[in-house]
Amino acid sequence: MWGKVMSDKNSENKEFEIKRITTPQGDVPTVDSMMEALNLIVSRINALSRDFNERLKYSGASIEAAEFIEQNLSDTNRKIYELKKSLTTNTEHIDEINKNLKNLEDVVSNLERMTKNILNNDYAPQSKSYEDILEIKELTISLRDTVSKLQKSIGEEFIELGMLYWEHNYTEISENLEDIVAYEPEKAKIMSYFKILNLPKPVINIDAKILLFGPSGIGKSSLIRAIAKDQKIKIIELNLPLIISLKPSKQVENLNNLFHYLRFKEGFKPCVLLLDNFGIIHKIQKDSLFLPLIETLILELSRIHLTKDRILVVAILNGAEYLEKRLLDQFNEKIEMNLPDQVSRALILRKLLNEVNLEIDLDLDEISSKLAEPELTDGFSRKDLKEVFNIAKLHAFTEGRPLLNENDLVKAIQTFKERKTFQISSELGGKAQDKTATGKKIQHLEEELQNVKMMLSYSTRMLKHALRLALTDNYNFITRLFNHYELTKKPFTIEEMAQLTGINEENVNKLLRKMPYKLLFPKIGEEYYIIFDKTTLEEILAEMALTI
Repeated sequence: MWGKVMSDKNSENKEFEIKRITTPQGDVPTVDSMMEALNLIVSRINALSRDFNERLKYSGASIEAAEFIEQNLSDTNRKIYELKKSLTTNTEHIDEINKNLKNLEDVVSNLERMTKNILNNDYAPQSKSYEDILEIKELTISLRDTVSKLQKSIGEEFIELGMLYWEHNYTEISENLEDIVAYEPEKAKIMSYFKILNLPKPVINIDAKILLFGPSGIGKSSLIRAIAKDQKIKIIELNLPLIISLKPSKQVENLNNLFHYLRFKEGFKPCVLLLDNFGIIHKIQKDSLFLPLIETLILELSRIHLTKDRILVVAILNGAEYLEKRLLDQFNEKIEMNLPDQVSRALILRKLLNEVNLEIDLDLDEISSKLAEPELTDGFSRKDLKEVFNIAKLHAFTEGRPLLNENDLVKAIQTFKERKTFQISSELGGKAQDKTATGKKIQHLEEELQNVKMMLSYSTRMLKHALRLALTDNYNFITRLFNHYELTKKPFTIEEMAQLTGINEENVNKLLRKMPYKLLFPKIGEEYYIIFDKTTLEEILAEMALTI
């Protein structure tokens, strides 16, 4: 990484290289390289400070403004000097360097604001003061570029807590509660917790965290926002994608700092802590690299209390994602929203019909009931129905008609179904098999399962011996899988086994290829079964306890 900085106003540009070395913590800048870069920045700040103070005389800027800039430059100089004294190893104080660079960036921003204000005054373009200020502006841009390059050379820019969440005041929310028709039971249950937040003094001591799940497009997030607007409660939404994109150590550090900040900053309360698109956790929980993040999230969620902290946690999940049980257990209120039934679809359609321009003498109730019939819109979500109206309006517009009729909506429904069918076909990508091939595969699986059962009946002694060896080798692997199997009675995929045991998929594969695991967990098709029962497991555990 190369950076350029001017060590003095009249000197030539001096180049330096941020040299890096490999350590157990990763590639980091060398001490000498960092100190050279910091020395050049300090030198440029001093030169820029002298130039700026000298040329402010021509600008007519106030003494207070000049002193403010000078103090900022002085403070940054002092902080960098202190940093240089403490910079003794390659891996120490990298975070402190980032923070000081952030302070330096603030100084550059102050300089930019000052030059902008000065240039906005009435200066003749040919005047000496105008030229001087333009030169300072160019020097400021050069300094900002140097700071940016140095930040990148360290490996990661300083992340402000404010970047890790979005704050939505209820006055900014566009969704209205009266627009969210249907889902009355779910709406009433969620509303009760919002009302607890609004109590000036809690009359009950209660904790609740909501997991709102269901198919995509039915309006889960919209419902939460609409209730928040109705109850005049702000929403704090976590920027999960940004947190996940950070380095593992930074993920934990920033998540801890963020939750502490939210819990103890009074200006946020009462509020809803919204974990929208919570299914993103499903995509990373299989990777052991993100295990500290998951553990931290579980811990921080457990610390939040509804009435004590006046924070209501709401996580949005599409319902198809599998989440670790300990994470799901943090949510004591699990509310499911399903695709709208025929009555609910009629209500949604009636609301949408009321918002468009229709031909005269059309009965809204009759049309909404007809369009809600199963043969037309069964399986449609709230979002799907809205898209139908968009298609209908576009069709009428292209024909030069300002008003919609019933036929426009029926055609739009058919168009939407064709699009959906095309999407499903594309996702399948030719993976579908004909009935003959499927029948042969089923027959093969049944034969495999029968062979396993015959092997079991042949040697119970072999099974017990294998279980004894496996428990001695990896007790947690056996017991975790068995306990989950007892609850679900379903076979496992490799991905599920990795999630439940905390072992990555590659190592699980290696384990299952070895005896005794190969005997205990036979593979049928693409799934693994457990062939020992609870009685056998308890017998071997009791035997092992007596031996110990």
